[in-house]
Amino acid sequence: MTGANEAPAAPHARIALILAILLVACGMRLYGLSRLPGVNGDEAWTGVQVERMIHHQGGTLWTGHGRPDNPFYFALLYLVHLVLSPSFFALRLPAALSGIALIPLSYWLVRRLDRDRWIACSAALLLACAPINIGYSRIGWGPTHVQLATLIATYFAMRRNWWGLALSFPMACLVHPTVVFSAVILAGPLVADFFSSSLPRRRKKWIVLTALGAAVSLAAVLALGWPGFYSFLRGRGVGHRLRNPQELGLFLLLFGELFSGSTVYSFLVEPQSAAARWILDLAFWGFAAAVVVGFVRLRPPGSARLLGLGGGILAGVVASYLILGTGAISPHHERYSLYLVAPTLLWCSLALDPLARRYGSRRVVYGVVALSAFWLASFVVSFLVPLEREGGSSHPTFRTARPEPKSQAFEWIVRDAGQRGTRELVVIADDWWNFWPLAYLAHGRPATTVRTLSELEFFRQGEQLRRDRLPDTMRAGAYLVAFADSPSEKELRQSVPEATPLATIRDAAGRELLRVWHIDDD
Repeated sequence: MTGANEAPAAPHARIALILAILLVACGMRLYGLSRLPGVNGDEAWTGVQVERMIHHQGGTLWTGHGRPDNPFYFALLYLVHLVLSPSFFALRLPAALSGIALIPLSYWLVRRLDRDRWIACSAALLLACAPINIGYSRIGWGPTHVQLATLIATYFAMRRNWWGLALSFPMACLVHPTVVFSAVILAGPLVADFFSSSLPRRRKKWIVLTALGAAVSLAAVLALGWPGFYSFLRGRGVGHRLRNPQELGLFLLLFGELFSGSTVYSFLVEPQSAAARWILDLAFWGFAAAVVVGFVRLRPPGSARLLGLGGGILAGVVASYLILGTGAISPHHERYSLYLVAPTLLWCSLALDPLARRYGSRRVVYGVVALSAFWLASFVVSFLVPLEREGGSSHPTFRTARPEPKSQAFEWIVRDAGQRGTRELVVIADDWWNFWPLAYLAHGRPATTVRTLSELEFFRQGEQLRRDRLPDTMRAGAYLVAFADSPSEKELRQSVPEATPLATIRDAAGRELLRVWHIDDD
């Protein structure tokens, strides 16, 4: 498939360039992993459950939403903590490994779909360099495996491997309940096969049975894995969106931003300016339009499955809009739409095949290389640099510094307690976002307890937090950690006048982020 005008040395230069970009993409998943962005409570919650299980102290796989946590991520995190002590790097390492594994796996799967190495390289580049994939490789929680799970299920659908699809789809749904909506996407290639006149009747029967099995799996996962799903639907205004289809335009805009990087940058770093969003979106939509137009014009015979996958993605977008609405694809909630990413990028890479056959693989691959390099550059400019220099301005839990602010606070407490000769270290955190990271870091340390203010019922009821009402373990000698100038810190100042501010933890820009207090003896 090499173009006639390509020099013999060109493939070697392309391979070197592609490998360099992929190595940079892997490096961006590991650079400053423990602190960029700041660690949030959801990540540390899973780490605490793993540590409790390792030390035979309980632990649970069930989240506060009434569904099981991602068992595959949980198992990988468990294995990591058998080797490494609790640290924010260990907490996020499984996510980074998952993102890195996506790269060679995508190459291998596309080769298995009978595409040449250049199309396989294009798939690896797109999945490696998409900002949403890099960003979610840096957060230690279950949704980081959605890309792997949906890529594998899509591959089995494209291969018409019924047993593989029947196994991979329910397993993918265990990663995150929203993956059930990818059933619409996976049905695309099956429907295309079903209407193909060349298929024997027996094959059509298997397709129908597979579709029925997928529907049963979908119903089972919705009923068992997400108990609140039906109330979720009722509260989302499906009827309203049916009567007002113009809102689909906003969903499509957000769909593009999911791939361009605007969404993940706004979620983890800071809201993007209108100009930055337009530049990022233009790069993605320009590439997507070129791929779609080229595929439609040059579509070769025998591409029914690929056409079916494209139709499945379009149906999936419409279904996502109707059922989930724009809120589930907006910044801070985009994890509910991650199942759209891998199938779409896989389709884009496979749809490049007729373009490569017509115009030569060199031009096509260099086009993908250009987009990949642009994505990596945007990740540096919109993610790494702002977090390094300013610490970000998203949710306070993601604001960061060197080292990570919550780890700074814990190390400060440990050092101060050692100087005071404190035997039993008690740390009180003001909310979820501080409590779980501190509780995670405290595992493995003897005589160390981390509590949360919500344990004190009278504090929740608005009464004063008086010394004579504190439990014994929370009296003199305890440390308090709170976000600077937060409502809980202001309440602490008024309710515990004997508390002394010991340290102020600042983000990379020097802004006050956390404060550490100590309840004095007097």
